[in-house]
This record gives sequence, C-alpha cells and structure tokens, in this order.
Amino acid sequence: MKVYIETLGCKVNFADSASISSYLAANGYTVITEPSEADLYIINSCSVTHRAERECRQLARRFHSYNPSAGVIITGCSVLSGTFRKRIGEIHFVNLVNIKDIPQILGLHLSSDIRPYYNRSRPFIKIQEGCDRFCSYCIVPYLRGKPRSVDINSILASVKTAAENGFMEIVLVGTHIMLYKDPVTGKDIYGLLGDIENIEGKFRVRLSSVEPYGLNEENIRRLSEYKRLCAHFHIPLQSGSDKVLNEMGRDYYVSDFRNVTESIKERFPEAAIGTDIITGFPSETEADFEKTVDFISSVPVDYLHVFRFSPREGTIAASMKQLASQSEIKRRSEILLKISFDKRRDMLKKYIGREMDILITENSEKVSGLTHNYIRVILNKGNYAKGQLCRVNLKSINENNTITGEPI
Repeated sequence: MKVYIETLGCKVNFADSASISSYLAANGYTVITEPSEADLYIINSCSVTHRAERECRQLARRFHSYNPSAGVIITGCSVLSGTFRKRIGEIHFVNLVNIKDIPQILGLHLSSDIRPYYNRSRPFIKIQEGCDRFCSYCIVPYLRGKPRSVDINSILASVKTAAENGFMEIVLVGTHIMLYKDPVTGKDIYGLLGDIENIEGKFRVRLSSVEPYGLNEENIRRLSEYKRLCAHFHIPLQSGSDKVLNEMGRDYYVSDFRNVTESIKERFPEAAIGTDIITGFPSETEADFEKTVDFISSVPVDYLHVFRFSPREGTIAASMKQLASQSEIKRRSEILLKISFDKRRDMLKKYIGREMDILITENSEKVSGLTHNYIRVILNKGNYAKGQLCRVNLKSINENNTITGEPI
C-alpha cells in the first residue's frame, strides 16, 4: 500500500511524521512523495492558529479528490482541538486518530530494530515534547500535555545512526527543549549536548526554537563550548511591551530578552538570532505596539516570524476583549515584516565575499543550502546531493534576502 504523509506545523510534527514513516516502511508500506498516487493519506496536523486548522481541512478534501477510495487519517494536535473537531464533522470521509494510536490502527508491528526514516536533508530528532507554561494565548499545553523528555540513550543512538548514514546536520527539536531532562539520569540539555560532542563523525547540531526562560549569561557561555553547535538561535519574544508580556503570561521582561540576545552575540559573533512576535494580542494598544517596534529595532535580532493573534478556544486570551481591528492588526504585521526584512538584509551584507560551508537542503528546480548561521544560499544547478556540505563564496544578495553563492 502506498502512503502519503503531509506534515503541518512545528518541527516536532516533522519528527513525529518521520517516526510514523519508519513504522510504515518496516511493515511493508511504501511511503511516497507524490500525493496523487496514494492509497492512504495521513495528515499530521497543527492547531496553533485557525489558518493551520483550515489548511488541514483543505488538504483532506484535496486528497479525497485525488482518490475517493483512499483512506484519509488526520492525526497530530488538531485531533485534540475542540474547535477543529466541530468543523471536521462535515467531512465524513476522514478518520481522527491520536498519533500514539497510529501503529495500532494500522496494525503495525513495532520492534527495536526498525530502521529510521529520514524525510528531510536534516534529520529532526525529538528530544522532548509538552509544556506547562500555559501562556494565555497558547493551546499547545492543552494538546501536547506536560513536559516529557526522551531518554538520553535513545537520543544518542538516533544521532549516532544519523551520523553513520552521512547526515552532516542534525536538528534537536521539542516543544520546549530547554526543559529537557533525561528521565533516568536527570541530565539536562547541556549534558545532552556534551554527550553528542563525543559522537564520532563530521556533523553539526542545530537547536530548534529556544525559549528565553532559564537562559542567562552562564548558560550561554556553556552553549558556546560545544563545537558542533550551529550559531543560530530562534528565541520567541512575542511582544516588546512588558505590560503585554505579563498579560500573555510570559514571565520575563524585555530587559531579560535584551540581555540574552546581547550575551549570545558576544559569545557567538556570527550568530543569527530570530524571534516570534504576535500582533493584535487582545489587550495590545497602539502604545504597546510602538514599544514593540522600538524594542525590536534596538536589539540584535536578525529576523522575525510575525503572527497575527489567533484566539484559541479554552485559553484565557480567547475571552479577552479585542482592542485592535483586523485591518489595524494587518497594518502592524506589515510594519514588523518590513523591519524583519531590513534587519535580515543588514546581517547579510556582512557576509558578502566570505567563504562558508552550506548544507544542501534543496536540489530540484533550484539548488540551495544553509550556512551554520541560517543564511539561505542559492547555487546554479549542479551535481549536488541533499545533505552534503559544500564550500561556497557568498557573492550577492537577492531580492528575497537569500544570497547567491559560487562553489569553491
């Protein structure tokens, strides 16, 4: 049977989809990359925003049109979302399955010797999931549950296997990876990174999103000691107003975020720092937004992911009075996106004429890769394999804030 898996949302979902693919391949299923040829569709869903849930429903209808006799399974976070379950009832041909029940539903035999399935040029290895922060706008703790960490031996075995398979970059992912704690030894994220340092092979390690909680000058110093670690940190801020941060339940001040980013730039001179900003949080006033603009413009952040507030049923923020109109939220979003573009371009200018290694992540209509500090480099067509490292000279900045590179 041919199975097509579509993954929405975060890097944890991509890691989960890779695990599902491993189980399927070990049980005689064929995991394919062309949806029109599938006998079974699995959508690993996301519920962080209304848009993500809507995309999931649209995909289900599209896949059903490809092959009306094929099964369509929706798994992931949306299965546990009350708003999604209400809306999905109109689509009679889908099956909602908790991700942990996928093997049982499909009758998959699981064993310890199942070979990993790599669905990306950079394996995403899940080290943790769940969160207990309960930020007022966020549905994730209700869907992913309390923090749970993968045992360190399983993680090290996965990293070792990926390295032995020739992968030169490995991404450690989780809902809140700074909460990592091995359930047996109690080792934290720093102990895990130390053990990964000792694994043989030529590969680098990238961290997924890192919450600012617990990050301080001493911990950043410890991170700087790991030679494999990429100089790339995505640290969600969400607002540049202390008042809004407090109403979000974010338990830090903008001054804390400034200290973290400045310490990272001091320890990692080439570091790229990204952040998330939510526009239109219900209580955000124009003055709050201006504080966010001023703050973002003044801290050493190199790019933004900008999200328009999406009320999630069951969260505190969903019942708050919305002050800004949708047109005003859109205006604020566009202002922040322009700041992000300009800050990114300023960073890129520093690297023109430099030689750097890139990891090839795309080799189809175009060839592109990533530097260790998250610069997207575009190459002319050539004989490149996904996952390989290539030494390039960074030549010029493109309109979309990528860089054209010339192989050396």
